[in-house]
Amino acid sequence: MKRWIVFFAILALFSTFFINCEDETVEPEPEDNSEWLRIGESILPGIMDIEIVEGDVAWIVGMDGFMAKTSNRGVDWDTLSLTGLWETLFDIDFTSSKAWICGQQGVLLKSENGGDDWEQVYIPDFYHYDSTVVDSTILESFEIIDTNNIIFNTNSYSYTVIDTSLVEFEDIDLYDIEFSDANNGFIAASRGIIYRTSDGGETWRGGYAKDSVDYDLYTYSVICTTLVFIDVDSLGADTTYFEVVFNDTNFYTIYTVDNSALFGACYWTNDNWWVVGFDRTLLYSSNMGNNWHRKHEMAEESQLNDILFVNEMEGWAVGEGGMILKTVDGGETWSAVTGHDCRQNLNEIRFFTGDEIGWCAGDDRAVLYTGDGGATWERQYSDLEANFNSIGIVTDESAERWLVGYRPSARVGTILYTEDDGEEWDIQSYGIRRSLASVFFLDELNGWVVGSDGVCCQSTDGGQTWVHQNSQTTNYINSVYFHDTNNGWIAGNDGIFRKTTDGGFHWVTIDVGTGSRLYKIAFPTAEVGYIVGEDGVILKSADGGDSWTALTIPSEISDVYFRDLFFVTENEGWVCGDNGTVIHTINGGDSWTPQESNTITNLLGIHFISATEGWVVGGIDGGVSRVHHTVDGGENWVYQSTGESIWWSDVFFTDANNGWVTGLYGKIYHTSDGGESWHMQVGEASGNLSEIYFANSNPDYGWAVGSNGVILKYYPEE
Repeated sequence: MKRWIVFFAILALFSTFFINCEDETVEPEPEDNSEWLRIGESILPGIMDIEIVEGDVAWIVGMDGFMAKTSNRGVDWDTLSLTGLWETLFDIDFTSSKAWICGQQGVLLKSENGGDDWEQVYIPDFYHYDSTVVDSTILESFEIIDTNNIIFNTNSYSYTVIDTSLVEFEDIDLYDIEFSDANNGFIAASRGIIYRTSDGGETWRGGYAKDSVDYDLYTYSVICTTLVFIDVDSLGADTTYFEVVFNDTNFYTIYTVDNSALFGACYWTNDNWWVVGFDRTLLYSSNMGNNWHRKHEMAEESQLNDILFVNEMEGWAVGEGGMILKTVDGGETWSAVTGHDCRQNLNEIRFFTGDEIGWCAGDDRAVLYTGDGGATWERQYSDLEANFNSIGIVTDESAERWLVGYRPSARVGTILYTEDDGEEWDIQSYGIRRSLASVFFLDELNGWVVGSDGVCCQSTDGGQTWVHQNSQTTNYINSVYFHDTNNGWIAGNDGIFRKTTDGGFHWVTIDVGTGSRLYKIAFPTAEVGYIVGEDGVILKSADGGDSWTALTIPSEISDVYFRDLFFVTENEGWVCGDNGTVIHTINGGDSWTPQESNTITNLLGIHFISATEGWVVGGIDGGVSRVHHTVDGGENWVYQSTGESIWWSDVFFTDANNGWVTGLYGKIYHTSDGGESWHMQVGEASGNLSEIYFANSNPDYGWAVGSNGVILKYYPEE
């Protein structure tokens, strides 16, 4: 958190002492009719899955690498950003000792401390040979020439496999992850691939799930550890297929079956596993995934999205077109459930409370409910245009449930919550709960806010709603600046700096050459930018932020914490900081001239409306809040009284007369005469305010941000 916020908390204790020492107390004028109103419904990315860990604790994952956790049943959701993670996350699963998340392009994350920290897990790539090989004759020997050539010798003839391709883990989408116990788990993936582990996820193997029967296991030398015959007569093929494992790491599979994506997985016992997917796929394994058998024939191109067994004999599967399948004989036979009018795709099915109460969640507002064990299904919620992907339950004993998904037209996440088994579903609000350090608006509509724990949000409607962006960091972000709707920059603690060229959808990490805390960014042009920070850091970029150079400052202030900066051109600007420091440059930072600010307090905010006139604000000095004004470019700074004895964190003027200051206790003061007099517009805003900003210096479009996710918008007097 910004160091000056710490000062707020400390110096607030002294404010009651100093207030009686004021030598120029000015009574605040009555409030005018202008208003600062709290705004900011936070919008989530699309949500793909919810996992209830225990009664109060739940996790959600979704698009753009989105992850969030609640510890109070959804009253607050804490987001988590991981560096380099943009992909959609499809599923999250908690075992007794670990947590797992899987997603697009081979994303597999593991946590061993309840989700506090996550690490990427990588699974070895494997080869497959896309060729029909020998018929069911006796295999006598084989010789591996290289990855493109294997010679199989049978009692009839020899056959050389020459068609091979590498299945790279990062090209495979991972849709569902399940663990039957602490050691045995599997992942249903795209292209008909299943990944399996038997050691708690320490190692994984991938291969294609195929209808199969057991044949003898052959073992040859150290080069090839296993060779398995796989019969696929049920697919209409009259050939034998080989699956070869080399060195226990890479799978080499010879096959001709289709590459149907696998979307859902479940288990009943450690041995009995099921997967479902595209193109009529419903597969069963009775030996933890070593062999798979097709269990049901459906209409051509039918897709199943989820499967669930409520006991050893009774199971359910759901899919496209409102399809609901049921088995009562352990999956030997499946029958379609009719009697409901749902024709939307169904994405998940869950049963609770003695297997009697259940829901199906699906696309286009589809929510089906049963209270009689699935004998009948009825629609429950249809008011919100959303695709629902997952269902969560708080406890079996309660009637509290969650539905999560997204609005497809805008990829906006949706969280619904019920306390009465779905009689009424409420949209669960998701306000920005993090402390906000900086706000920037390009115009009356397009803006960004940043703050603690890497929070970064964008608004395209003037701040009424906010979409979370993945900042690629969990550090405190202290500043945000945009040149246009595409090109922007953020900076924060530990020297973190990110650049975007697509409006914040992707943020690229750039090394600025320091690990110091960075407080403020300014780009007077699209190419020329400056950053200031702790320990006398002033950096300059001449290429749009792609590279940075440290600027030389006077040695007597080399360890000063620089808090803010303002440039009126690419060459002329001012920097303010601790101990009353103000320095000025007219040559792009090649040299700096210290200025006498007439205060020794820390200066936190600075703003200029021209090369001659500006204001600087900060802490308490002589018992009064400090606002200083210059009309000669900083040659002379003159104190202006606001009648307060609190820390001011920021100042903004839209012209020579109209300006605002904000700071401790969420107060905002306004002047209409250049700072000669001030009156209070906001007396309290549920926390300290850190920054105030007016888009294009237009007095009609102002915003202020601060602690507890506070976002205020200015509504001028009519």
